[in-house]
Amino acid sequence: MRIPYTFLGKNKKKNWIKLAEFNLLAIAIIVFLLKFILISRISINQDEFYFLSNVYLFKKGKLFTQFQTFYVHFFTWISNVSKNEVTQIIFARFVMYVLFLISCYLIFLIGKHFLNNSGSLFGMLCYISFSYIIINGSSFRADSLITILFLLSILFVIKRNHDILLAGIAGIVIAISLMISLKSLFHLLTVGVVLLIANNRKTDINIYYKKILSFGMGLIIGFFILYVYHISTLPFKQLANSTQYINHVSEKAINFKKLFPQIEIIVLSVKMNFIIWALFIIGFIFYAWDFFYKRKVKQEEYCKLVLLAFLIPLLSLIFYRNSYPYYYICIMAPAIIYCGVGIHKITEHLRHTSSKSRILKTLCVSLYFLIFIHFLFYYTIFSENRIVSQIELIETVHKIFPEPVEYIDGCSMISSFPSVGFFMSSWRMESYTSNSKPIMKDIINSHKPKFILANVPQLNISLTWKEVNKLTNLPLLKEDWEIIKDNYIHHWGIIYVPGKKIEFNSINSCRDFEILIPGVYTYEGEQQAYIDGNIIEPNCTIRLEKGIHSAFVNRNNGKIILRWGENLYKPANAPSLIPIFIGPFL
Repeated sequence: MRIPYTFLGKNKKKNWIKLAEFNLLAIAIIVFLLKFILISRISINQDEFYFLSNVYLFKKGKLFTQFQTFYVHFFTWISNVSKNEVTQIIFARFVMYVLFLISCYLIFLIGKHFLNNSGSLFGMLCYISFSYIIINGSSFRADSLITILFLLSILFVIKRNHDILLAGIAGIVIAISLMISLKSLFHLLTVGVVLLIANNRKTDINIYYKKILSFGMGLIIGFFILYVYHISTLPFKQLANSTQYINHVSEKAINFKKLFPQIEIIVLSVKMNFIIWALFIIGFIFYAWDFFYKRKVKQEEYCKLVLLAFLIPLLSLIFYRNSYPYYYICIMAPAIIYCGVGIHKITEHLRHTSSKSRILKTLCVSLYFLIFIHFLFYYTIFSENRIVSQIELIETVHKIFPEPVEYIDGCSMISSFPSVGFFMSSWRMESYTSNSKPIMKDIINSHKPKFILANVPQLNISLTWKEVNKLTNLPLLKEDWEIIKDNYIHHWGIIYVPGKKIEFNSINSCRDFEILIPGVYTYEGEQQAYIDGNIIEPNCTIRLEKGIHSAFVNRNNGKIILRWGENLYKPANAPSLIPIFIGPFL
């Protein structure tokens, strides 16, 4: 379906317009190249590590969730890239970057059904330059995958009026997207609305209904086949209950009682991208004015409704809980086309007028470079290499533990190792807090985790419980906090290993202590000590079984440290001062 420039004038070519389009394309290419550099510099987010961990679980036959995990089939190769999880994610980001480029091209193609080349290119440039998308446009997340599928399905639906097969393919594409993420339901609604209204009066009504039927069949049959295939690759007996899972997700993610659940992120996006949002609103006003008041081409008015349908994903900000910055990749495409309406009007006016309007030309070029400067501003802010500390940390973990061991952290950061905690997102922490049931002692007793990565505030046991409460409003239960603080000691950076710090006062030089994680422990101290009646010298090892043990020193006010392992590796250098994770933009 090719929609003519119905409301903005005739198409008379001007050399200046072609030159402006060339400049705009050149700016876009520069932006794409700079965006490529950011792939290996922007801090990897918790979600990306969790995304990778599901791939490892799938390969080990331990992935028990059939929903929102279909993407694992596309990335089973990732573990062959490197032993370092950060490097693996960087390679996955390269793949996502290619998909991002295609997504941007699809935005341009969709835009051309409503605007001229200048307007479509400018809308695409605004999409690339949106601060949240600069950071997350090629991140290793479901959003990067479902965005390209969403745009493909829209293009297939509006591409040609009589192409019934493309409508069916669009249904299959949306089915794949739903298997990757349930938030694709917003995309399904958008594509469905576009399909219903993208039928001009010249189209045979039978073809119209056949397109709808073809889309529906592609969606239903495609989803069924993909779902059956996916669960056939998972441990069937331990799969999540479908009804319970969907009910739980919908109850948590969609809440009409609290409107705009992430209002702070919305406000921040407006502050950071004021120019882009202003162009978006101006474009919408122009578009609405032409639609509701001018009504120049009545036969083609349905076409304008298609563009209005692109606003549907944006409306999810009103009630969708997880509308974090990375979510804007999904909802700004293809709605960002509205940013190009103003440029479209200017360039079309210049096409059909014989007068030389320097003001309009200056305005047009100024907007091009204003968006470019906007991109450069945030590129400069985000271009500092934030991955160094993450690579350093994970390399250190692999040196300390050459073979996989069980561990606790907030986001499965060492994805090749079995994480025995839970993903400490705000969603999961809310569920954990509401249950008010301590879990850490059972986890330690059952799995004997050999280290903790304090990559979330809740696990920073170098602080007191009250100090952690000030950092996060969703701390661990006090019982859980105390059990890990009592059984783990600081090793290096944010790495904590099993151990005991035993201090003696002037009254009592003998102390009892409990070991939950049996194994060889290295004694660190300045004097000879007695453990369970056995003499032990500093830097010597002793095997301690699970249970109660006694420690004794001859000198009062002494201190001994028992560290799990036989002289565990510890880097001589101090860890990087760059935080492991950067927020709130990610």
